[in-house]
Amino acid sequence: GRLDSQAALLDNVAKATLALRLFGIREVLRTGGSPLREIVLGTALQDPSAEIRNAALEALFARGERRRILPFLNDRDPAVRLFAATLAVKLDARDEADPILRAEWHSAEFGQRANVLSTLAEVGVRTPAEAEIVDMALGSGDISLRAEAVNLIKTHGAAAGALVEISPSDVAAALDSNRAPANTALAIVNAGY
Repeated sequence: GRLDSQAALLDNVAKATLALRLFGIREVLRTGGSPLREIVLGTALQDPSAEIRNAALEALFARGERRRILPFLNDRDPAVRLFAATLAVKLDARDEADPILRAEWHSAEFGQRANVLSTLAEVGVRTPAEAEIVDMALGSGDISLRAEAVNLIKTHGAAAGALVEISPSDVAAALDSNRAPANTALAIVNAGY
């Protein structure tokens, strides 16, 4: 709570390396008092690094601050917007998150898409936009995304099955069409399904 320490911290965080800025922002947002947290959050929102803004999102999510996460849906970086949308879905702000999920899905990297599917597997598919994302994953050229989508449908049973129509034989055919005997991991996924 010492003001001189806070001033020194803020001055140094602004000039620090990315790794130190990440550490400082995570720690202050996790443990700092309210005035310092507000200042650091403001700094994180303006930071040029998407990693810093994502770290701020993680800290806000850990504290359940839905209201503070929603502005990140308008971030200048598509990866930050997508991460904010996945967190918003977890906090049941689907009306706000769904347009971002739909808009960013096609340009997202594999890990980001897998994160979206993992989030939907965790909380369930409840909206047409989310069902559309599962459909896109099922039609993906990536066998891992297809497997994630199939697992999501399997996990959530009838609720997801009503939104995403797929027969077991269609799933088997999709997986079989991509089997590569030399790829052990792919063979294991195919065998499992």
